[in-house]
Amino acid sequence: MSASRPVIMFANPQHDEGLRKLLRETPLRGGMAVTLEREPLFFFEKMETVIAMLDNAVVACGSRVSRPVNWDGRAVESSYLSDLRVHPSCQKYSGSILRDCYQLLSDSAKQRPSAVTWTAVFESNLAAMKTLGRRRRAIPEYVDRGGLRSPMLWCSPACRWPSHPGCRRATEADRLELAAFLKRQFSNKTLAPVIVADDLPMGDFILIREDDVLVAAMAVSDLREIKQIRAVELPWNLRILRTAMKLLSPIFPLPILPASGDLMALGYASFLAVENDDASLTHTLLLAARVMAAEKGLSFLCACFHEDDPSFLGSKGLPATRADGRLFQVMLSGNSDPWTDQIPHIEAAWL
Repeated sequence: MSASRPVIMFANPQHDEGLRKLLRETPLRGGMAVTLEREPLFFFEKMETVIAMLDNAVVACGSRVSRPVNWDGRAVESSYLSDLRVHPSCQKYSGSILRDCYQLLSDSAKQRPSAVTWTAVFESNLAAMKTLGRRRRAIPEYVDRGGLRSPMLWCSPACRWPSHPGCRRATEADRLELAAFLKRQFSNKTLAPVIVADDLPMGDFILIREDDVLVAAMAVSDLREIKQIRAVELPWNLRILRTAMKLLSPIFPLPILPASGDLMALGYASFLAVENDDASLTHTLLLAARVMAAEKGLSFLCACFHEDDPSFLGSKGLPATRADGRLFQVMLSGNSDPWTDQIPHIEAAWL
């Protein structure tokens, strides 16, 4: 006999398969319907996930991901809220599921507090935006902390390395200098990652030197082995664009949008750090990153900038598809720090 209503609990590794199935079956609707999948494992970083169970199936979830970040000049533990899903078959329970899931996460935050809890909501995710707008009772307050500019840069074998003489790929010999540079640049950026020299993926980095001084750095991250984006349904305008790209690709090598059901060859611009937020240096990095992304078999490279970040101007003029959103501070129990005046640094791969 069917349960009368879903049961809310914390997930454990035994729920991994059910969580991955839920992600595959719960598309995010918007400009293009996609599923954000996580194969072969749901749990791949430090996180706690609340689930709703109905008839022995995972029908909803929400995660609180813990990451060390820079915050007002010091390293703190932050929480990022993600993976908010309710299976289409359980929409009639969505209100109570959201309320109970948030309550469990809030109770956990009291026991294991973090300096800040935050999340990003993309404008294409209309369902989430409507939920925030309605401000359902018992859902914590979402405080808008500004817009996010997220260009998905087009990458292809036709991309060319920039002419800047100091722009090159990093080597192992650059590790300590790069780590020191990133630590210095990120010390005054809210939500920037805490740098551990031994953890830096040196083969993914691009550096720029001027007068033998390191002035800019960025990595190209390919995470398709652990997280995937699948196109579920392309609207008519994107289907036309995809057809045009295929027709033109023999003449002008272009990235091709995925067909319905296909995975997107998407990578991320990571650890972007530029002296004085110089837009021209950012532009040079992104030109080189498109070349490196294409070499990795990526068709799109997703970057993310806060609306107050002048580095965003460096992406102007580059062919891209925009996927903008909003940054929110979530007022879960256990938060103790007010928002800072520093410009947020947003790691696209974290979203």
